Amino acid sequence: MKHRGHAIDLQAIVEADTDPYQIDGLALATVVDIGANIGTFTDRVKRLNPDATVYAYEAEQGNYDLLAENVGHHPNVKTFHGAVWSHDRGCTVMANYGCSETSDNQFTQPCESVTLDQIFSLLDHVDLVKVDTEGAEFQFFPAASRQTMEKMARIRMEIHYDKGDELGLRGFLGKTHDLVAEDVRPNIGGYWFWELK
Repeated sequence: MKHRGHAIDLQAIVEADTDPYQIDGLALATVVDIGANIGTFTDRVKRLNPDATVYAYEAEQGNYDLLAENVGHHPNVKTFHGAVWSHDRGCTVMANYGCSETSDNQFTQPCESVTLDQIFSLLDHVDLVKVDTEGAEFQFFPAASRQTMEKMARIRMEIHYDKGDELGLRGFLGKTHDLVAEDVRPNIGGYWFWELK
């Protein structure tokens, strides 16, 4: 796995090997990886499920370049440079962070955006949606239609409790999915595991 040698890339590599999204043993045919970073999760999916199709979305340019290099050679992996967001009018991405409508952070870059409804308009069923978007989940999930949400068999996501309306997001996801596990982690928030009702 090619990386830049800095702590964030190395953490992503180590994290993938610890399987925080608990995918070992899951039969996965179609996966959407939102916040694909440099491709560690997508690569793990392909090692465990070689025939799986993975749609990998990454907003930050440097991460995306490595994502494409690291997993672009896998059959049935499609990489997309852009943020998953509440609308498709673009947003500002903070380097190695997340997405926001506006930011005064000096390390930002404009980014194209796509909605969940747009992604799922061409998909009938997805076995797993993995989310690691540093808070953007509070924006894009509530903008999704019920029809889109019902195409997601499982949602496994990193959650940052301090970056949005946690109760509102729980309520939204709870309309179509059951929270089957929650793994609280110091300093990052935790992981939520949802399954379609």
